[in-house]
Amino acid sequence: MFRFFSLIAISIVFTACCTCRKGSPVVGNLEKRGWELVELYGKPITASGISLRFDAADKMIYGTAPCNNFFGGYSLFDKGSIEIKNVGSTMKMCPDSQDEDKFVQALHAVVNLKIEGEFLLLLDEKGEMVAVLKNQQK
Repeated sequence: MFRFFSLIAISIVFTACCTCRKGSPVVGNLEKRGWELVELYGKPITASGISLRFDAADKMIYGTAPCNNFFGGYSLFDKGSIEIKNVGSTMKMCPDSQDEDKFVQALHAVVNLKIEGEFLLLLDEKGEMVAVLKNQQK
């Protein structure tokens, strides 16, 4: 019986220390910043008004765009791996929402991320750039 409870206690300790619960050091400031889209699939996006925020407490992403708002869940893993899931958005009819629609769809392809200086790089499973976002904090 003692062995059983010891195994459970050890499992709890290792699970509580998992780096995916804290975020990896590579993306340590991810959840403390807001990010603005500046490039999507290699195309510069100027004055997009599309922003993204990671909420550490709820493990949710929230974003705003000129027309719609979007949201989803996420989980961070070691070495910058991320899973973004259940992404949705409001569905307002707007004349020019192509960039925001593409960005929301692109979030489904993101599996890795990196912070380089003031930029957040979102990468797909092949390591190719999906999007680049710039730190919104001055």
